[in-house]
Amino acid sequence: MRRRESLTEGKITLSLLSFSSFLILASLFQLAYNASDSIILGHFLGEDALAASGVNAPVNNIIILSLSGLSTGSAILTAYYYGKGDEKRLKSTYSSVLTAGLAFTLLVATLGAVFSPFIIRWMNTPDEIERMSTSYLRILMLGTPFAFSYNALSSTLKSIGNAKVPLFFLLLSSLLNIFMDLILIGLLGFGIKASAATTIFSEFLSALLCFIYIQKKERLLALKMRDIKIDRAQLSLTLSYSVSTLIQQTIQPVFKLLIQGAVNTMGVSQIAAFNIASRLDDFAFTPEQNIASAETTFISQNLGAGKKDRIKKGIIAGLAIEACYALILFLILHFFSEPIIGIFISRNERAVIKEAGAYISFMSLIYILPACTNLLQGVLRGFGMVKSTITGTFIQAGARCLFTYLLVPEMGILAVALSCMIGWLLMLLFLIPYTYCHAQKRTQT
Repeated sequence: MRRRESLTEGKITLSLLSFSSFLILASLFQLAYNASDSIILGHFLGEDALAASGVNAPVNNIIILSLSGLSTGSAILTAYYYGKGDEKRLKSTYSSVLTAGLAFTLLVATLGAVFSPFIIRWMNTPDEIERMSTSYLRILMLGTPFAFSYNALSSTLKSIGNAKVPLFFLLLSSLLNIFMDLILIGLLGFGIKASAATTIFSEFLSALLCFIYIQKKERLLALKMRDIKIDRAQLSLTLSYSVSTLIQQTIQPVFKLLIQGAVNTMGVSQIAAFNIASRLDDFAFTPEQNIASAETTFISQNLGAGKKDRIKKGIIAGLAIEACYALILFLILHFFSEPIIGIFISRNERAVIKEAGAYISFMSLIYILPACTNLLQGVLRGFGMVKSTITGTFIQAGARCLFTYLLVPEMGILAVALSCMIGWLLMLLFLIPYTYCHAQKRTQT
Protein backbone atom coordinates (compact mmCIF):
# COMPACT_ATOMS: atom_id res chain seq x y z
CA MET A 1 0.00 0.00 0.00
CA ARG A 2 1.31 3.44 -0.90
CA ARG A 3 1.95 5.70 2.07
CA ARG A 4 1.22 8.85 0.07
CA GLU A 5 -1.73 9.94 -2.06
CA SER A 6 -0.83 11.73 -5.29
CA LEU A 7 -3.09 14.75 -5.74
CA THR A 8 -1.44 16.00 -8.92
CA GLU A 9 -2.54 13.07 -11.06
CA GLY A 10 -5.36 10.57 -11.42
CA LYS A 11 -9.11 11.02 -11.02
CA ILE A 12 -9.80 14.20 -9.08
CA THR A 13 -12.94 13.21 -7.15
CA LEU A 14 -11.53 9.84 -6.12
CA SER A 15 -8.24 11.45 -5.06
CA LEU A 16 -10.03 14.01 -2.90
CA LEU A 17 -12.33 11.38 -1.40
CA SER A 18 -9.46 9.03 -0.62
CA PHE A 19 -7.24 11.70 0.91
CA SER A 20 -10.02 13.45 2.85
CA SER A 21 -11.30 10.15 4.26
CA PHE A 22 -8.04 9.64 6.15
CA LEU A 23 -8.13 13.24 7.38
CA ILE A 24 -11.71 12.77 8.56
CA LEU A 25 -10.96 9.56 10.42
CA ALA A 26 -7.90 11.10 12.07
CA SER A 27 -9.86 14.12 13.28
CA LEU A 28 -12.76 12.00 14.51
CA PHE A 29 -10.37 9.92 16.58
CA GLN A 30 -8.85 13.11 17.94
CA LEU A 31 -12.31 14.30 18.93
CA ALA A 32 -12.75 10.93 20.62
CA TYR A 33 -10.30 12.16 23.26
CA ASN A 34 -12.78 14.79 24.39
CA ALA A 35 -15.91 12.79 23.62
CA SER A 36 -14.76 9.79 25.64
CA ASP A 37 -13.97 12.13 28.52
CA SER A 38 -17.47 13.64 28.33
CA ILE A 39 -19.20 10.27 28.17
CA ILE A 40 -17.20 8.81 31.05
CA LEU A 41 -17.41 11.98 33.15
CA GLY A 42 -21.17 12.24 32.59
CA HIS A 43 -21.87 8.62 33.50
CA PHE A 44 -19.41 8.10 36.37
CA LEU A 45 -18.93 11.55 37.93
CA GLY A 46 -22.23 13.25 37.06
CA GLU A 47 -23.56 16.57 35.83
CA ASP A 48 -21.04 18.81 37.65
CA ALA A 49 -18.01 17.08 36.13
CA LEU A 50 -19.58 17.14 32.68
CA ALA A 51 -20.33 20.85 33.03
CA ALA A 52 -16.78 21.55 34.27
CA SER A 53 -15.26 19.90 31.21
CA GLY A 54 -17.69 21.83 29.01
CA VAL A 55 -16.65 25.15 30.53
CA ASN A 56 -13.05 24.35 29.58
CA ALA A 57 -13.80 23.32 26.00
CA PRO A 58 -13.73 26.83 24.44
CA VAL A 59 -10.48 27.71 26.24
CA ASN A 60 -8.83 24.51 25.10
CA ASN A 61 -10.05 25.09 21.55
CA ILE A 62 -8.49 28.56 21.50
CA ILE A 63 -5.10 27.18 22.49
CA ILE A 64 -5.15 24.19 20.15
CA LEU A 65 -6.52 26.05 17.13
CA SER A 66 -4.26 29.06 17.55
CA LEU A 67 -1.16 26.88 17.79
CA SER A 68 -2.27 24.63 14.94
CA GLY A 69 -2.50 27.81 12.87
CA LEU A 70 1.29 27.76 12.72
CA SER A 71 1.37 24.17 11.46
CA THR A 72 -1.52 24.75 9.05
CA GLY A 73 0.21 27.76 7.53
CA SER A 74 3.43 25.82 7.10
CA ALA A 75 1.52 22.89 5.56
CA ILE A 76 0.36 25.16 2.74
CA LEU A 77 4.00 25.88 1.93
CA THR A 78 5.24 22.31 2.36
CA ALA A 79 2.49 21.06 0.04
CA TYR A 80 3.54 23.66 -2.53
CA TYR A 81 7.24 22.75 -2.23
CA TYR A 82 6.40 19.05 -2.42
CA GLY A 83 4.40 19.57 -5.61
CA LYS A 84 7.24 21.66 -7.02
CA GLY A 85 9.92 19.15 -5.99
CA ASP A 86 11.88 21.64 -3.84
CA GLU A 87 13.23 19.30 -1.14
CA LYS A 88 15.56 21.86 0.48
CA ARG A 89 12.83 24.38 1.27
CA LEU A 90 10.45 21.60 2.25
CA LYS A 91 12.76 20.41 5.04
CA SER A 92 13.77 23.93 6.06
CA THR A 93 10.13 24.95 6.54
CA TYR A 94 9.37 21.83 8.58
CA SER A 95 12.41 22.23 10.84
CA SER A 96 11.89 25.95 11.46
CA VAL A 97 8.23 25.57 12.39
CA LEU A 98 8.82 22.62 14.70
CA THR A 99 11.70 24.32 16.55
CA ALA A 100 10.06 27.74 16.92
CA GLY A 101 6.68 26.24 17.77
CA LEU A 102 8.00 24.08 20.59
CA ALA A 103 9.77 27.04 22.18
CA PHE A 104 6.62 29.14 22.01
CA THR A 105 4.29 26.45 23.36
CA LEU A 106 6.47 25.90 26.42
CA LEU A 107 5.86 29.56 27.27
CA VAL A 108 2.13 29.22 26.61
CA ALA A 109 1.92 26.15 28.86
CA THR A 110 3.60 27.97 31.74
CA LEU A 111 1.44 31.08 31.49
CA GLY A 112 -1.73 29.05 31.01
CA ALA A 113 -1.13 26.99 34.14
CA VAL A 114 -0.52 30.13 36.21
CA PHE A 115 -3.55 32.07 34.97
CA SER A 116 -6.08 29.21 34.88
CA PRO A 117 -8.03 30.41 37.96
CA PHE A 118 -8.46 33.89 36.50
CA ILE A 119 -9.68 32.51 33.16
CA ILE A 120 -12.28 30.31 34.84
CA ARG A 121 -13.64 33.16 36.98
CA TRP A 122 -13.74 35.53 34.00
CA MET A 123 -16.05 33.07 32.20
CA ASN A 124 -18.81 33.44 34.85
CA THR A 125 -18.37 29.81 35.88
CA PRO A 126 -20.87 28.75 38.59
CA ASP A 127 -19.34 28.54 42.07
CA GLU A 128 -20.15 24.85 42.50
CA ILE A 129 -17.89 23.82 39.59
CA GLU A 130 -15.23 26.58 39.70
CA ARG A 131 -12.58 24.58 41.57
CA MET A 132 -13.11 21.48 39.45
CA SER A 133 -12.94 23.52 36.23
CA THR A 134 -9.71 25.22 37.31
CA SER A 135 -7.92 21.94 38.05
CA TYR A 136 -9.01 20.50 34.71
CA LEU A 137 -7.84 23.54 32.74
CA ARG A 138 -4.47 23.77 34.49
CA ILE A 139 -3.55 20.20 33.55
CA LEU A 140 -4.69 20.66 29.94
CA MET A 141 -2.57 23.80 29.61
CA LEU A 142 0.55 21.92 30.69
CA GLY A 143 0.04 19.57 27.74
CA THR A 144 0.09 22.35 25.13
CA PRO A 145 3.57 21.46 23.73
CA PHE A 146 2.44 17.87 23.09
CA ALA A 147 -0.72 19.00 21.31
CA PHE A 148 1.26 21.38 19.11
CA SER A 149 3.90 18.75 18.31
CA TYR A 150 1.34 16.26 17.07
CA ASN A 151 -0.45 18.91 15.00
CA ALA A 152 2.80 20.11 13.42
CA LEU A 153 4.13 16.62 12.65
CA SER A 154 0.85 15.24 11.33
CA SER A 155 0.14 18.37 9.25
CA THR A 156 3.53 18.06 7.57
CA LEU A 157 2.96 14.40 6.76
CA LYS A 158 -0.49 15.17 5.35
CA SER A 159 0.90 18.00 3.22
CA ILE A 160 3.05 15.49 1.32
CA GLY A 161 0.08 13.15 0.89
CA ASN A 162 0.71 10.80 3.82
CA ALA A 163 -2.48 10.80 5.89
CA LYS A 164 -2.46 7.07 6.72
CA VAL A 165 0.36 7.04 9.25
CA PRO A 166 -0.92 9.91 11.45
CA LEU A 167 -4.30 8.18 11.45
CA PHE A 168 -2.82 4.89 12.67
CA PHE A 169 -0.88 6.50 15.51
CA LEU A 170 -3.88 8.60 16.53
CA LEU A 171 -6.12 5.53 16.56
CA LEU A 172 -3.67 3.75 18.83
CA SER A 173 -3.42 6.64 21.29
CA SER A 174 -7.20 7.28 21.21
CA LEU A 175 -7.99 3.72 22.20
CA LEU A 176 -5.40 3.92 24.95
CA ASN A 177 -6.95 7.18 26.18
CA ILE A 178 -10.42 5.62 26.41
CA PHE A 179 -9.03 2.55 28.17
CA MET A 180 -7.16 4.65 30.76
CA ASP A 181 -10.27 6.79 31.41
CA LEU A 182 -12.37 3.70 32.04
CA ILE A 183 -9.80 2.25 34.43
CA LEU A 184 -8.87 5.42 36.33
CA ILE A 185 -12.33 7.01 36.53
CA GLY A 186 -14.82 4.19 36.03
CA LEU A 187 -13.01 1.46 37.98
CA LEU A 188 -10.66 3.21 40.42
CA GLY A 189 -12.82 6.27 41.07
CA PHE A 190 -10.32 9.02 40.29
CA GLY A 191 -11.80 12.46 39.59
CA ILE A 192 -11.73 14.91 36.72
CA LYS A 193 -7.96 15.45 36.96
CA ALA A 194 -7.41 11.92 35.68
CA SER A 195 -9.41 12.71 32.56
CA ALA A 196 -7.18 15.68 31.73
CA ALA A 197 -4.02 13.68 32.47
CA THR A 198 -4.97 10.83 30.12
CA THR A 199 -5.69 13.32 27.33
CA ILE A 200 -2.22 14.83 27.71
CA PHE A 201 -0.56 11.41 27.71
CA SER A 202 -2.38 10.43 24.51
CA GLU A 203 -1.24 13.63 22.78
CA PHE A 204 2.34 12.98 23.87
CA LEU A 205 2.25 9.42 22.55
CA SER A 206 0.82 10.49 19.17
CA ALA A 207 3.51 13.14 18.75
CA LEU A 208 6.32 10.78 19.74
CA LEU A 209 5.22 8.05 17.33
CA CYS A 210 4.88 10.53 14.44
CA PHE A 211 8.37 11.92 15.06
CA ILE A 212 9.96 8.47 15.22
CA TYR A 213 8.21 7.48 11.99
CA ILE A 214 9.39 10.60 10.16
CA GLN A 215 12.96 10.02 11.29
CA LYS A 216 12.91 6.38 10.18
CA LYS A 217 10.75 6.39 7.04
CA GLU A 218 10.44 9.85 5.45
CA ARG A 219 13.76 10.76 3.84
CA LEU A 220 12.41 14.12 2.69
CA LEU A 221 11.78 15.22 6.27
CA ALA A 222 14.18 13.25 8.50
CA LEU A 223 16.18 15.69 10.64
CA LYS A 224 19.80 15.47 11.71
CA MET A 225 21.31 17.64 14.44
CA ARG A 226 22.55 20.18 11.89
CA ASP A 227 18.99 20.55 10.56
CA ILE A 228 17.48 21.51 13.92
CA LYS A 229 17.62 25.25 13.53
CA ILE A 230 15.46 28.18 12.52
CA ASP A 231 15.86 29.48 8.98
CA ARG A 232 14.80 33.08 9.53
CA ALA A 233 13.90 33.75 5.90
CA GLN A 234 11.83 30.58 5.64
CA LEU A 235 10.21 31.11 9.04
CA SER A 236 9.30 34.67 8.06
CA LEU A 237 7.63 33.39 4.90
CA THR A 238 5.85 30.69 6.87
CA LEU A 239 4.64 33.22 9.43
CA SER A 240 3.16 35.36 6.68
CA TYR A 241 0.80 32.43 6.05
CA SER A 242 0.60 31.18 9.62
CA VAL A 243 -0.26 34.43 11.39
CA SER A 244 -3.27 34.96 9.15
CA THR A 245 -4.28 31.33 9.61
CA LEU A 246 -3.75 31.65 13.36
CA ILE A 247 -5.97 34.74 13.53
CA GLN A 248 -8.64 33.11 11.39
CA GLN A 249 -8.64 29.91 13.45
CA THR A 250 -8.62 31.81 16.74
CA ILE A 251 -11.58 34.06 15.93
CA GLN A 252 -14.15 31.26 16.17
CA PRO A 253 -13.11 29.86 19.57
CA VAL A 254 -12.64 33.36 21.04
CA PHE A 255 -16.20 34.26 20.11
CA LYS A 256 -17.33 30.82 21.25
CA LEU A 257 -15.73 31.60 24.60
CA LEU A 258 -17.92 34.71 24.79
CA ILE A 259 -20.93 32.61 23.83
CA GLN A 260 -20.05 30.12 26.56
CA GLY A 261 -20.15 33.05 28.98
CA ALA A 262 -23.74 33.78 27.91
CA VAL A 263 -24.72 30.11 28.31
CA ASN A 264 -23.03 29.94 31.73
CA THR A 265 -25.54 32.45 33.11
CA MET A 266 -28.38 29.96 32.57
CA GLY A 267 -27.44 27.27 35.10
CA VAL A 268 -25.72 23.89 35.22
CA SER A 269 -28.37 21.97 33.22
CA GLN A 270 -28.13 24.39 30.28
CA ILE A 271 -24.32 24.27 30.46
CA ALA A 272 -24.37 20.46 30.38
CA ALA A 273 -26.82 20.46 27.44
CA PHE A 274 -24.67 22.93 25.51
CA ASN A 275 -21.57 20.86 26.25
CA ILE A 276 -23.19 17.77 24.72
CA ALA A 277 -24.48 19.76 21.75
CA SER A 278 -21.03 21.28 21.22
CA ARG A 279 -19.41 17.84 21.24
CA LEU A 280 -21.85 16.68 18.56
CA ASP A 281 -21.25 19.91 16.65
CA ASP A 282 -17.54 19.13 16.68
CA PHE A 283 -18.15 15.70 15.19
CA ALA A 284 -20.47 17.19 12.57
CA PHE A 285 -18.11 20.00 11.55
CA THR A 286 -14.97 17.89 11.47
CA PRO A 287 -15.54 16.09 8.14
CA GLU A 288 -16.54 19.40 6.52
CA GLN A 289 -13.31 20.97 7.73
CA ASN A 290 -11.25 17.97 6.65
CA ILE A 291 -12.71 17.95 3.15
CA ALA A 292 -11.71 21.63 2.99
CA SER A 293 -8.21 20.75 4.25
CA ALA A 294 -7.90 18.12 1.53
CA GLU A 295 -8.98 20.79 -0.97
CA THR A 296 -6.25 23.12 0.33
CA THR A 297 -3.56 20.46 -0.10
CA PHE A 298 -4.94 19.52 -3.53
CA ILE A 299 -4.78 23.12 -4.77
CA SER A 300 -1.37 23.84 -3.22
CA GLN A 301 0.23 20.74 -4.74
CA ASN A 302 -1.28 21.32 -8.18
CA LEU A 303 -0.33 25.00 -8.07
CA GLY A 304 3.25 24.01 -7.27
CA ALA A 305 3.21 21.43 -10.06
CA GLY A 306 1.79 23.99 -12.51
CA LYS A 307 -1.34 21.91 -13.19
CA LYS A 308 -3.90 24.71 -13.13
CA ASP A 309 -6.33 22.79 -15.31
CA ARG A 310 -7.02 20.40 -12.42
CA ILE A 311 -7.78 23.17 -9.93
CA LYS A 312 -11.18 24.28 -11.30
CA LYS A 313 -12.34 20.68 -11.51
CA GLY A 314 -11.08 20.12 -7.97
CA ILE A 315 -13.18 23.00 -6.62
CA ILE A 316 -16.37 21.60 -8.19
CA ALA A 317 -15.56 18.11 -6.91
CA GLY A 318 -14.96 19.45 -3.41
CA LEU A 319 -18.32 21.25 -3.30
CA ALA A 320 -20.10 18.10 -4.47
CA ILE A 321 -18.45 16.01 -1.74
CA GLU A 322 -19.39 18.59 0.91
CA ALA A 323 -23.03 18.63 -0.24
CA CYS A 324 -23.31 14.83 -0.08
CA TYR A 325 -21.86 14.81 3.42
CA ALA A 326 -24.30 17.50 4.63
CA LEU A 327 -27.23 15.39 3.40
CA ILE A 328 -26.00 12.31 5.26
CA LEU A 329 -25.48 14.42 8.38
CA PHE A 330 -29.06 15.71 8.23
CA LEU A 331 -30.52 12.21 7.98
CA ILE A 332 -28.54 10.96 10.98
CA LEU A 333 -28.86 13.88 13.39
CA HIS A 334 -32.38 15.02 12.60
CA PHE A 335 -33.94 11.61 13.15
CA PHE A 336 -31.63 10.08 15.76
CA SER A 337 -30.57 13.04 17.91
CA GLU A 338 -32.07 11.78 21.18
CA PRO A 339 -30.45 8.31 21.25
CA ILE A 340 -27.12 9.88 20.26
CA ILE A 341 -27.37 12.40 23.11
CA GLY A 342 -28.16 9.51 25.46
CA ILE A 343 -24.62 8.25 24.91
CA PHE A 344 -23.26 11.27 26.77
CA ILE A 345 -25.50 11.35 29.84
CA SER A 346 -27.97 9.26 31.82
CA ARG A 347 -31.45 9.06 30.30
CA ASN A 348 -32.82 10.27 33.64
CA GLU A 349 -31.49 13.77 32.87
CA ARG A 350 -34.56 14.62 30.76
CA ALA A 351 -34.12 18.40 30.88
CA VAL A 352 -30.57 18.17 29.55
CA ILE A 353 -31.56 15.74 26.79
CA LYS A 354 -34.51 17.91 25.70
CA GLU A 355 -32.42 21.09 25.41
CA ALA A 356 -29.55 19.39 23.59
CA GLY A 357 -31.98 17.57 21.26
CA ALA A 358 -33.72 20.77 20.15
CA TYR A 359 -30.35 22.35 19.37
CA ILE A 360 -29.04 19.41 17.33
CA SER A 361 -32.29 18.93 15.38
CA PHE A 362 -32.19 22.55 14.24
CA MET A 363 -28.49 22.43 13.41
CA SER A 364 -28.96 19.34 11.24
CA LEU A 365 -31.04 21.47 8.85
CA ILE A 366 -28.29 24.03 8.26
CA TYR A 367 -25.02 22.06 8.21
CA ILE A 368 -24.92 22.58 4.43
CA LEU A 369 -24.01 26.23 5.11
CA PRO A 370 -20.71 25.59 6.96
CA ALA A 371 -19.97 22.85 4.42
CA CYS A 372 -19.88 25.53 1.73
CA THR A 373 -18.03 28.14 3.81
CA ASN A 374 -15.34 25.64 4.82
CA LEU A 375 -14.76 24.50 1.24
CA LEU A 376 -14.48 28.04 -0.10
CA GLN A 377 -12.03 28.96 2.64
CA GLY A 378 -10.03 25.83 1.85
CA VAL A 379 -9.80 26.99 -1.76
CA LEU A 380 -8.52 30.42 -0.71
CA ARG A 381 -5.91 28.88 1.61
CA GLY A 382 -4.73 26.64 -1.20
CA PHE A 383 -4.09 29.72 -3.32
CA GLY A 384 -2.12 31.22 -0.42
CA MET A 385 -4.79 33.87 0.17
CA VAL A 386 -5.13 33.15 3.87
CA LYS A 387 -5.71 36.78 4.89
CA SER A 388 -9.05 36.83 3.08
CA THR A 389 -10.36 34.01 5.28
CA ILE A 390 -10.13 36.30 8.32
CA THR A 391 -12.84 38.62 7.01
CA GLY A 392 -15.32 35.83 6.34
CA THR A 393 -14.70 34.17 9.70
CA PHE A 394 -15.06 37.46 11.57
CA ILE A 395 -18.39 38.14 9.86
CA GLN A 396 -19.76 34.74 10.87
CA ALA A 397 -18.39 34.67 14.42
CA GLY A 398 -19.32 38.28 15.16
CA ALA A 399 -22.92 37.81 14.01
CA ARG A 400 -23.17 34.54 15.93
CA CYS A 401 -21.99 36.16 19.16
CA LEU A 402 -24.17 39.27 18.77
CA PHE A 403 -27.41 37.40 18.11
CA THR A 404 -26.65 34.86 20.84
CA TYR A 405 -26.54 37.57 23.50
CA LEU A 406 -29.70 39.12 22.09
CA LEU A 407 -31.69 35.88 21.96
CA VAL A 408 -30.37 33.61 24.74
CA PRO A 409 -32.51 35.14 27.53
CA GLU A 410 -35.68 34.20 25.63
CA MET A 411 -34.66 31.07 23.68
CA GLY A 412 -31.96 29.34 25.73
CA ILE A 413 -29.24 27.46 23.88
CA LEU A 414 -31.44 27.22 20.76
CA ALA A 415 -30.50 30.89 20.26
CA VAL A 416 -26.92 29.79 19.56
CA ALA A 417 -28.07 27.56 16.69
CA LEU A 418 -30.21 30.31 15.15
CA SER A 419 -27.31 32.74 15.47
CA CYS A 420 -25.03 30.27 13.66
CA MET A 421 -27.39 30.20 10.68
CA ILE A 422 -27.44 33.99 10.42
CA GLY A 423 -23.65 34.15 10.61
CA TRP A 424 -23.08 31.52 7.92
CA LEU A 425 -25.51 33.18 5.50
CA LEU A 426 -23.71 36.51 5.89
CA MET A 427 -20.36 34.77 5.44
CA LEU A 428 -21.46 33.18 2.16
CA LEU A 429 -22.54 36.57 0.81
CA PHE A 430 -18.89 37.59 1.13
CA LEU A 431 -17.14 34.34 0.16
CA ILE A 432 -18.99 33.29 -3.00
CA PRO A 433 -18.19 36.30 -5.22
CA TYR A 434 -14.73 36.77 -3.68
CA THR A 435 -13.63 33.17 -4.22
CA TYR A 436 -15.08 33.02 -7.74
CA CYS A 437 -13.23 36.13 -8.90
CA HIS A 438 -9.87 35.10 -7.48
CA ALA A 439 -10.14 31.48 -8.60
CA GLN A 440 -10.69 32.74 -12.14
CA LYS A 441 -7.52 34.84 -11.95
CA ARG A 442 -5.29 32.16 -10.38
CA THR A 443 -6.29 29.41 -12.82
CA GLN A 444 -5.80 31.36 -16.03
CA THR A 445 -3.25 29.56 -18.21
